[in-house]
Amino acid sequence: MKKVLCFFAVCFISLFVVGSKSEGGVYSYDLKPTIHAISFQGYWAYGVEFTINLEIGTPSQSIPLLADSGSVAVLVYSTECETEGCVDRTKFSSCNSETWVDLNIPYIEKQPAMTKNLIPYYNNMSGVYGEDVFTFSDDAEFDFMFALLNSSSWSEPGLNGYNFSGVCGLSLNDDQTRNVSYLYNAYQAGMLQNDMYGFLAPKSGSGLGEITLGGYNPELIDGEITWHDVLTDKNIGQLFLLNLTDIQVDGESLMCDCSEQDCLSLIDTGAAILTVAGPNMPALNVLPDCSNIEQLPVVSIFMDDVEYTISPFDYVFKVYNMSTHSYNCQSNALGIAYSQCLVDVGGWFFSKYYTIFDRENTRVGFANAA
Repeated sequence: MKKVLCFFAVCFISLFVVGSKSEGGVYSYDLKPTIHAISFQGYWAYGVEFTINLEIGTPSQSIPLLADSGSVAVLVYSTECETEGCVDRTKFSSCNSETWVDLNIPYIEKQPAMTKNLIPYYNNMSGVYGEDVFTFSDDAEFDFMFALLNSSSWSEPGLNGYNFSGVCGLSLNDDQTRNVSYLYNAYQAGMLQNDMYGFLAPKSGSGLGEITLGGYNPELIDGEITWHDVLTDKNIGQLFLLNLTDIQVDGESLMCDCSEQDCLSLIDTGAAILTVAGPNMPALNVLPDCSNIEQLPVVSIFMDDVEYTISPFDYVFKVYNMSTHSYNCQSNALGIAYSQCLVDVGGWFFSKYYTIFDRENTRVGFANAA
């Protein structure tokens, strides 16, 4: 399912941790955006990736990692990695860490190239599992096992040259993956108050967002939290899959037939854009001169019959063009006409709805962002 929903994440705004604060095992990090774009089949879009800096090793090395609710393990580029996917990245030096332990367990991940209409998410990566100290603060640290990559051909267009240096997996975990789950191990070591995190993207690329580990920030919430149970019986790879009950475009249902095939919504902080697929779903393309923005549809996503609405003013924003000295409109959503109803919730959805990933109780909460 991750492969089906996430290959559309083709362009990015990368967010860097610029400050942090903690209270009683709850750590909040400010996030600052930078903008990147890419063309997908003639369609220009802007997306958002969320990067969290983890302090690894002794003395600690600050490594920016993609905060991904759709991945399990922590993957970090090594200073020994010189392949295409490792170009211009901040890399972890195991030689410069007094506490690094090589576990001599190989890590290999290979995924075949998609068809010409699809874009691969990961490609080929290899390395070795090791253990080192992860630090939250001066008096809060724990030993943790992660994969140190010495080879990567992560070839998704637009990713090479990015500032994140691996992946911090924040998905659910089972008994077989607990040893590589960052949040589970931090919680078990007493670093975090709860096995959960809160997530808020900045408004359309401006200002700051926030990720809170060990809890959530009630000051960023306006109104009540609506909770949805994760579909653990349909899950693949410990993903945050929710029950999708309908998709509406300008109030008209796409008539999703969920009787013979699952209608699913993947809540995915690693997805750069909001992707909505269903019968007769429009493309959600915006013209660079913004002339059609008021003609673009309002998209409503129903999860467990609860409506979450995204208007064009939520998924379209203006970017200043230095060459023309004018503003261009760009979309952060992709609509796909497809027989099955599927939604990959990513991008600016997280700026309108504060999202809480409650891993301990296998549920996801949404609330209007304050």
